[in-house]
Amino acid sequence: MFELLLWISNNPILTLIIATSILLPIMEKIDKNSKIYYFGNNKKHGITKSAIVLILLFIVIIIILNQ
Repeated sequence: MFELLLWISNNPILTLIIATSILLPIMEKIDKNSKIYYFGNNKKHGITKSAIVLILLFIVIIIILNQ
């Protein structure tokens, strides 16, 4: 079991995929009652504040892992 966890921690893309699969359902529950900010007059696609924070967090993680 430890070898599996070590292998996952040494693969940053796999770690990011696992973290995303865990955080997305949690984010969906939080965003259910949040205000949606739409892009222009398009009412089909929008984004919430927590989604923006999560996207920025993943970008920072990717930058840190690639150094």
